[in-house]
This record gives sequence, structure tokens and C-alpha cells, in this order.
Amino acid sequence: MDGFDSRSLRRIMGIRWQQRVSNEELRRRTKQPPVTSLLKKKRLRWLGHAMRMEESRIARQAMTWAVGGKRKPGRPKTTWLQTINRDLADMQISMEDVKELAQNRAEWRNLVSASCDDWRKKK
Repeated sequence: MDGFDSRSLRRIMGIRWQQRVSNEELRRRTKQPPVTSLLKKKRLRWLGHAMRMEESRIARQAMTWAVGGKRKPGRPKTTWLQTINRDLADMQISMEDVKELAQNRAEWRNLVSASCDDWRKKK
């Protein structure tokens, strides 16, 4: 996804492949975050919203729902919860900590923004 995003930004900016502009330079010029960073932020914001819901709500129950049956052979599909756990591991936060942190909406929003806006600090 980031590749398509970078390619699209290059086309919008009129940067040709011969000009050899790095992705970091492209991000600096456009002041646009990577798409994966935006998606991560949206996922984590929804997680905080769902964690503040009552246990009886369907969206909250769906987070821990185990679907039965078999899948086709091959690589297992990545679930939403596996993706969330990977995002939380990047932030060094456990799911148990999320239950407490998400209750304070402002604190959760700041934590998510800080972890997803780290693309600006990377070189």
C-alpha cells in the first residue's frame, strides 16, 4: 500500500523516476504520512472506542468471537485481532493495559497519535 501511495504522490508532484527522490524526501516535501500509519491510527482509535463499550455490545463481543470451521490450505489469513496485537506490540502495550488506558479518552487519543506520528521522527 505504501508503494502505491508513494507512486501516486510522485505522479501528483510531477517527480519522474529519473530524478531519484527517496521516499523520505517525498514525505518531507508533501507532508503526508504513509498510508500504513494512517490505517494503524484508525485501527487503534476504533480499538479504544470498542474497549469503552459495554460487554453486551455486538462490536465488543465480535473482538473475541471465535469462528468455527476450516479454512483452505495455505497461509492462514491474518485476523483483525492479530493485526491489533501486532500494532500493540509495536507500542509495547498489552491488551490488558489497553482496557485501562482506553477508558480515558484523551489519554488514549494522545497515546495513539504519538505512536502513529513517529514517521516524522524517522530518517
